[in-house]
Amino acid sequence: MKLVLTLHEPWQAGTGRGDGPECDAIVVRTDEGLPYLPGRTLKGLLREALETLVEAGHLDRKRVAVLLGDPAMAADDPEPADKEEDDRRGELRRFKTTAGALRIGSAQLGADDEERERWRHWAGDSEHDALKRDLCRRLSSTSMDPETGTARQRTLRTVEVAVPMTLVADIDWESPEAEGAHWRDDIRRALPLLRQLGGSRHRGFGRCTAMLEDGGAA
Repeated sequence: MKLVLTLHEPWQAGTGRGDGPECDAIVVRTDEGLPYLPGRTLKGLLREALETLVEAGHLDRKRVAVLLGDPAMAADDPEPADKEEDDRRGELRRFKTTAGALRIGSAQLGADDEERERWRHWAGDSEHDALKRDLCRRLSSTSMDPETGTARQRTLRTVEVAVPMTLVADIDWESPEAEGAHWRDDIRRALPLLRQLGGSRHRGFGRCTAMLEDGGAA
């Protein structure tokens, strides 16, 4: 199954690090330099949407644990520096908590392995460096004093964001248990609640549409 995320606005999945004095927060990238949404971040967003269904009385809380495992798996760690670190952390967490039955991969450019490989090849070609840089841009903001209408000192903040794009993550059921029969229905019910993602998503960044696809059919 494929989880397709269409980003309608600039978005940010940060590394937890800045880029010296020029930028306070930079986008997490693959080894080839392409922005992506780590699987653990996507899993946390899905958990948040499913918990909203629980609070509304439309889903049993135990069902969330079956799907996504122990909540400790979604600990609020700093964002990984790269995909390799994200995968390593995921492996470590597997030995500390009870995992859910759903396997959720990172959301990347490319609908399948073949298309992702083409993106990696494209990104690795130095002739495309300028275009690759255009996949991200930097935005600056500052806090204003309402009385004077001027910027407050030391409040300038610059963050890097990725441009609108479509990302695709693999999502599959990995348990033989019968509870897997309706997991697609559970996820589809939660996806309309996933409207924004990434850092500063409550400040206008990361507006998105999410849908589950199987063999090209939503």
